[in-house]
Parts: sequence; structure tokens; C-alpha cells
Amino acid sequence: MKQTTKRPKSKGKAWAKLMKTYSDGKPQPSIGDTLPLHSIHTITEVFQVRAPNEADSIRHIADLAAAIKAQGSVDAISIWWSGAAWVCVDGHHRLAAYEQAGAFHVKVRVEVGTPLAMLMLATNENKKNRLHMGTAERAEAAWRLTCLPEAVRPSKKDTAAATGLGTSAVGDQRRVYTSLTEKHGYTHEAVQDMTWPEARRMEKGLTEGEPGGIQWEEREVEEMCRQLGKTWGTLHDSKVELFLRALQRWDRRLRERAVGEWSLEPEEHEADL
Repeated sequence: MKQTTKRPKSKGKAWAKLMKTYSDGKPQPSIGDTLPLHSIHTITEVFQVRAPNEADSIRHIADLAAAIKAQGSVDAISIWWSGAAWVCVDGHHRLAAYEQAGAFHVKVRVEVGTPLAMLMLATNENKKNRLHMGTAERAEAAWRLTCLPEAVRPSKKDTAAATGLGTSAVGDQRRVYTSLTEKHGYTHEAVQDMTWPEARRMEKGLTEGEPGGIQWEEREVEEMCRQLGKTWGTLHDSKVELFLRALQRWDRRLRERAVGEWSLEPEEHEADL
């Protein structure tokens, strides 16, 4: 397994370089259903659409490596010809597991399409949840699609469908992106390199420690959790639904906000952009 040599760490630069490689690329060679491990490259800035908990990743890779040692292979890794090399578009944990297991060849499935089609495929596959994809990761995946150049950017509906984020939340990301690039003067490349929390903070013109910044928000959340824990202790399963109903009755705005932040399925009734 190889990471593309001299690969830029910037998401924007990585995407631009990939597009150029694809447009200027060589024809796709013919291969079978396996490939030497060392010939598969990774471009994590583009295709690693999620960053799960490190401990979960380590355990997951170890489990996959054990399965590979026991049965010789796991599900095929999705690879794509970039115009210069075979690139892993889905299956980064499986690829790491093959390496950990000391394997020399990898079971692969060749995907065909544009860089955008491959990014959408990777996003869709991760939404299927081999490791649990939380709300923050879905938002980050949607933000990555939102920051693509306008000519190739998926529609709001397609972004929501690919990531599992509500269309209202995707719409808010588009508003932030437009505000940063048109009102605040950030370049498209600079915005591409921001995480979604960073973009929200920058759009508000705040520093981390100021009210509304990330550190301030985390302190407020921790204090709310402390107060809730002091009052409720450990919430029994039988009371979870009652607790949610109580929160809604306490402040009816919470339901509307929760739909935008936590929705697992796209709100297809909303207008698409």
C-alpha cells in the first residue's frame, strides 16, 4: 500500500492535483480480481471521508487482519484508476488490515467513473456504516462535498442522500461556504481546508476562546452535561423516549434544531438547490 508520493496535505490542492492527473492520465490497464498490496495508493485527503475514533479503528483493523489470516481475504477493496495509479476509494481499513496481516495480494473491485463519482461512491459506502458514522462525521463528509468546485459540486439533495445529513443542514453549510468565499474573502482552497466546525467559527468571525467559538461551545456543552448528570444520573433505557419528549415540551425549538443536526435520512421534501 502506498500513499501517493509528494502528495499535498491540503484537501484543495489534493483535489486539484487529482483532477489534473485524471484529465491528463494514461489509459486504464487491465487487471484481474487481485492486485499486489504495494501497487495500491491512497489519497486520504480526498477519499478518506471519515475519521473514526482511533481506538475503534485499531480494533477494527486488528479484527479484519485476524479474518484475513484465517480465511485469506475479506470483502474486496474498491479501487480506481486515477490516470496514473490504482487508488483506494473505499476500504482503507481493509487495506491497512492486509498490510498488518502480512499479505502480498489484495482482493479488489475496479470502479469506473470521474473523481466526483468516486468521491460520491466513497461517501455512500461509508454511510453504510462499517464503523458507526456519527453526526459529526456525516456533517464533515457533507462539508467536503459542499466545498467542491461549483462545476462538479453535487446538488443539495444528492449531498444529503450520500451522507445521511438532513438537507436543511446541507443548506446551512452552503450558506456558510458562500459567506466565507464572498463576504469574508476566503479563497475556495482555504475554505476546502477548513473542517466544518472551523468554517462555522470563521464565518461568525470568532476566535476559539470567544463566546460562540469551539472552546467556548465545548465548555458550555460540558457544563450542560454536568448539570443533566447531576439531576438525572444515568438515564435508564426505559426513560430515554420520555426524556426526549420532556426536552421537546420544555423548548419546542429543540425538535426543529435536532432534525437539522441529527437527521439520519435526507429531508427529501425540501427544495433542492
